[in-house]
Amino acid sequence: MRTVLGTLSLAILTSSALAQPSTSTRAPAFDDYPVREVYRGPAARPVIDTADKRVFRTRIREAAQEQVNFAGHHVLTLWGCGAGCSMGAVVNLRTGAAAVILFSICCDRGEVEDRVEYRLNSKLVIFTGLRNEKGPYGWHYYLFDKDRFRHIKTLPSGEAEESRLPDGQSRQTGITENVARRPAGGNGDPGRLRHS
Repeated sequence: MRTVLGTLSLAILTSSALAQPSTSTRAPAFDDYPVREVYRGPAARPVIDTADKRVFRTRIREAAQEQVNFAGHHVLTLWGCGAGCSMGAVVNLRTGAAAVILFSICCDRGEVEDRVEYRLNSKLVIFTGLRNEKGPYGWHYYLFDKDRFRHIKTLPSGEAEESRLPDGQSRQTGITENVARRPAGGNGDPGRLRHS
């Protein structure tokens, strides 16, 4: 009897596991990486303490004059680096810590409206295209935590298409606000930057 129950239990667990959608191609969601609060205080002076930050010191200092638009107390700023190419940095308005995005993002295939997506209420950043003009092409998910980027996952273009939301809209589309010109609201509205 115990053998039958054990075999039956194993069969139920196995079929249950097989019925679950695979998480290997699941696109990380902004809600998976929430922030608890939004900083509304005065901006700290940016810390320009490395060679890569010194190269982009004007962009970093200009970003420090903006309102928080990313991860609760940061400003994410982007600038062009050629046709269809973007670079950027993040400035922590509470501490002044700055981080340069250490790769360019380019060559999107028109699958998304924006190459870089982020939100005021999330630590997740999604880069779409090629990093430093090298493969793989796809969606590159990064966690920005403790003033550093940490790669979570890359979904090549075909895999990312399989991870669409139930309504058919991918996680990479549907961003509606332009935070480069207008601050995002405190309710966690998404931010977007357009690139020509």
